[in-house]
Amino acid sequence: MGSIGELLGLGAEGGRVRLHTVVVMRWVAVFGQLFTVLFIHFTLQIPLPLAALLPAIVLTAAINLALSSTYRAPTRLSERSAALLFAYDVIQLCWLLMLTGGLQNPFALLLLLPVTLAAATLGRVPTTMVTVLALAGTAALALLPGPLPWRGGPLSLPPLLLLASWTALSMALILVSIFTWSMAEETRRHAEALSAIQHALAREQKMSALGAQ
Repeated sequence: MGSIGELLGLGAEGGRVRLHTVVVMRWVAVFGQLFTVLFIHFTLQIPLPLAALLPAIVLTAAINLALSSTYRAPTRLSERSAALLFAYDVIQLCWLLMLTGGLQNPFALLLLLPVTLAAATLGRVPTTMVTVLALAGTAALALLPGPLPWRGGPLSLPPLLLLASWTALSMALILVSIFTWSMAEETRRHAEALSAIQHALAREQKMSALGAQ
């Protein structure tokens, strides 16, 4: 498991995100995906390609289990490591969507989540990379639309409606990424300025105390 840590750069100084936080959020995604797939297939009786869907979900669970069992909860993620995990989440979700209707699937909106998390916690370059990856995945899903599994046979939306869905989701990815990153960056700058002021005041008080002695 050390190789995974080296690849992700775990424990890097200056990391903004705790590994525990990301792992917990990804466990929620794993159980949500698993419940949704099994519920649709067995309860709603809408046939899904479980042989292709379940391994992708199990892989995410295995990665989470390996990370959480090998590293301590306070371990910090470097920007590179967090970006790699968010990029994996985008790719995994695109794979699931490709097998279940692509942009015709209402769950395509979940592509906004890893982009939002990246924009809220990472710098400009890694956020841009994750966003571009999500846009590329969205374009691939639009260009290679698979049928949407449904009772009585798969459904296919009209091309114009599919184009509208791609346009709306792409715009949402870009706008959410820009807005979230801008707000997070402004918050970080305020926090850094406040910290600098507090340090300056502490030094001044220390010097005053020494001068009084």
